[in-house]
Amino acid sequence: MKKQRTEEPKKADPDSGHLLSKPRTPPRKGVFANVAEIPLDVLFEIWKHLEPLDLLHLSRTTKDLRAILLQRSSSFIWKSARENVNLPPLPDDLTEPQYASLAFDNYCQCCFKSTKLVQWQFRLRYCRSCLYWNNDITTDPRDLPSWILQYVPRFILSTNIGRRKRCETFYRTPSINELEELLCNGRGNWFDLKDASFRRLTEHSDACEKWASDRAAEHADKLQSLRIARADNVVERLTAIGWGKEIEAMVDESVLRRHKLVWQIKPLTDRIWSTIEPAMIELMESLKAARNLDNYNERSSVCLPDSHDDTSVSEDVLPEAVLS
Repeated sequence: MKKQRTEEPKKADPDSGHLLSKPRTPPRKGVFANVAEIPLDVLFEIWKHLEPLDLLHLSRTTKDLRAILLQRSSSFIWKSARENVNLPPLPDDLTEPQYASLAFDNYCQCCFKSTKLVQWQFRLRYCRSCLYWNNDITTDPRDLPSWILQYVPRFILSTNIGRRKRCETFYRTPSINELEELLCNGRGNWFDLKDASFRRLTEHSDACEKWASDRAAEHADKLQSLRIARADNVVERLTAIGWGKEIEAMVDESVLRRHKLVWQIKPLTDRIWSTIEPAMIELMESLKAARNLDNYNERSSVCLPDSHDDTSVSEDVLPEAVLS
C-alpha cells in the first residue's frame, strides 16, 4: 500500500485570517539564459573562432540562438568557422548551415541513424540501408548511353568481402529523369551546360572527400598520440615503484602497453592510476614469473645432456686410466 503524501497545513494571516499560499520557487535558469544580455557584436566575435560543429550545436540549444545563427546576415560567422577547419568553399546549391550539417553531422538524413557515409555529389548523408531503399537513389542507370551517364551524380560504395573488395555505384534518380527529359526535348546547348556544371560538382566533391579523409587521419593520429602518452605514463609509474628493470627485460613491451587498461585515449590521472594499479602489478608479477620460468627451462636444457648421448658423454668425461 502506497504511503499517502501529507501536506504541510497552510498558515493564516494574523491580520485578515485568510490562508497564505506557499510562495512558488522561481524556475531555474538555463546555461544560455543570460546570452540575450550580451551584445551581438561580442557574440559574433566569439562565434567566429568556433568550428562549424560548434555552431550547429549552438543553433540547436534555444530558439533565440537558432534565429540569430540561421539568419542570412550571420553567414559570415559560418564562413569564418568553415575556414577555421579548412573546409572547401561553399557550393552554389547549399547554404552555410546546410553545408556544415552535411560535413559534420553524423546521422542519416533519411532514417536519422548514425552513419559516417557522405554522398558529396548528391549533397546527402545517407546510411547504407537507405542507399538501397530510398526511391531517389538507384543502382540501375536504365541503359543510358555512357556519354550521358557520365553527367549523372554518383556515389561508389566499397564493401570488403573477405579478401575481396566489391564496389557498387549509386545514381540520383532525379538527375537521370532530368537528363532523359532534356534528351527527349532535343540537345540544344545542354551538353555544354551540363559538362561545365558537372565538372564543378566533381571537383568540389573530390576536394571534400580529400578534406574528410585528411581530417579522419588527423583525428586517428591524435587518438594514437593520446594512447601512447597514457602507455608512457603507466610505464613511468611502474618504474617509480620498482618495476623498471622488469620492463627493460621484456622482449615484447606491447604486452604491457596494449593492455586494455593501458591502451586508452583517456589521460591517466592519479585517481585512475589508483584504480588500475593493482591490476598492473598483478600483470607485471605474472610476466616476471613467466620470464623466470623460461630462463629456468633454458638453463636446464643447456646443462642437462640428452638421454641418447649418456654413454658418449660419460666416456668423454671419464679419466683415461679408468677407460683403459
